Amino acid sequence: MKTAYLTVKLPDSYFVEIGKIITYWASIEHHLKAATYLLSGVDPAVGRLAVREPRVSDHVTLIEDLVGTRKIKLRTNLSTLRTRLAIASIWRDKFAHCPWVRPEKSRALYVRVTKAKWQAKGESAAIKNIIRPKGEHMTIRRLRGIRKWIMRVGLMVEILYLETLALERAFRDKFPPQPLVYPKRLIRSSPKRRNQP
Repeated sequence: MKTAYLTVKLPDSYFVEIGKIITYWASIEHHLKAATYLLSGVDPAVGRLAVREPRVSDHVTLIEDLVGTRKIKLRTNLSTLRTRLAIASIWRDKFAHCPWVRPEKSRALYVRVTKAKWQAKGESAAIKNIIRPKGEHMTIRRLRGIRKWIMRVGLMVEILYLETLALERAFRDKFPPQPLVYPKRLIRSSPKRRNQP
């Protein structure tokens, strides 16, 4: 792509698909957080304070650690989920943060990517996108395919959430809240008086 111009005039069908991707991504993040709070044994208000906002793939790692700590087996394959979420996250970020460009005298649309590296035809070295941005050609058919793929990943996340929700009662029975216990030496009804010489 030689000369391309920034554009915000996308067909309505593009806006619909981008909107669906962004909206569905918010649902994915919500279900991952909710699953993390359930496995942590905290309510959402405490979870929002205590569990910070990691990337989605880090959420899966956290869920993996919590499952290991609680000695629970999930049906969801967390390794596969992490890989798919990492790919879906890249696409979501492109549609949420990258500008759209249109080459001169063309109706084709491209997403201009400024992260990562790419290999140009006929060149031996990889090129950083920050130095020479790459345009990814995006047809409505490709955009719909990406949206459908992200929705399938989202269904995996929803199944994980429902699985943890079903186990919530078992968690409460197996791991009841522990009372706060202070050592007796710290709890005194009145300070002891020392005999003074």
